[in-house]
Amino acid sequence: MTCWRSECLHDAQVARVYSELGATVVREVAKLRLARKNTVRFDEELGAMVVRLPGRSRDEAFLLDPAVVRRND
Repeated sequence: MTCWRSECLHDAQVARVYSELGATVVREVAKLRLARKNTVRFDEELGAMVVRLPGRSRDEAFLLDPAVVRRND
């Protein structure tokens, strides 16, 4: 296969951009995996979803009515 100089240069630039993009995606996915996440569970006794946010105490939670969540989804 013959590669003209301008085509080779262009291909190398495209390859570099895709390589940088791939590295950025890998970094962002790693950040998401390490991030603390919300916890949600359904409390049958209360009939509500119990939500705890990261960085808050375990006692600090709020309730969501499942019907409201369905209507707003």
